[in-house]
Amino acid sequence: MVLLALSFLTPYFAFIPKSSLAAVIICAVIFMIEYEVVQPMWRSNKKDLIPTFATFILCLGIGVEYGILVGVGINMVFLLYPSARPTMSVEKKISRHNVEYILITPGNSLYFPAIEFIKSSIGQAGLVSSHLPVVVDCRFILGADFTAAKGIAALINEFVSRKQPLYFLNPREEVITVFKGAVPDDFQYFASESDMDECLKIHKENQDLTEGSKLLQNIEEIGPIRYSMTELREIKCGENGTTSLNHRKTNDTG
Repeated sequence: MVLLALSFLTPYFAFIPKSSLAAVIICAVIFMIEYEVVQPMWRSNKKDLIPTFATFILCLGIGVEYGILVGVGINMVFLLYPSARPTMSVEKKISRHNVEYILITPGNSLYFPAIEFIKSSIGQAGLVSSHLPVVVDCRFILGADFTAAKGIAALINEFVSRKQPLYFLNPREEVITVFKGAVPDDFQYFASESDMDECLKIHKENQDLTEGSKLLQNIEEIGPIRYSMTELREIKCGENGTTSLNHRKTNDTG
């Protein structure tokens, strides 16, 4: 019945005054205005009031359609920004085998909006502590895409070029599958902290052996220590004008 009425009466809507149509619309939507939610929103999250008031003011000023579009755009920015700039926790830890390392925990999934930020953050943390291994905790990474995998591959190559270990802790199976499609063979991950601790221990032992070998090599390059005897002659003048000659031998190291 409503459709039939509209099909016959629509041509006559042009004769209805705009004020009457506005009154009908106001009466229909006035009960949808929830002004009482402003105070709870202010107490819980003030940021949510920005798209609310922006949409309301722009709808009154430039039109309903433009106001709604601007409000949707502002809300999309608030939704996408955490995806592009996730929280990053950087901590210096010590394993149970007394090995110091850098633990980095991203707070969101690895998708293309966030990969450049995460890549630069991990790279910067590695440069600051270039002598320590870096561990990325993947417990909050629920998913990843191919662009993120390519970024992780570039990050791994950067760490390999400066001979600094980069490990991934607790990655999900779907994340491992995505990474293995683009990441080189140097992608190292652990399913538990105990496995990570053992790997850090082995890395520390190898590092100590390497430093010891370099020290021995430097000692060998110095060569044997040579000694020579040098005779010193001391001439002393006495009060009565006489002179005395003393001989003294010293060791010179060459």
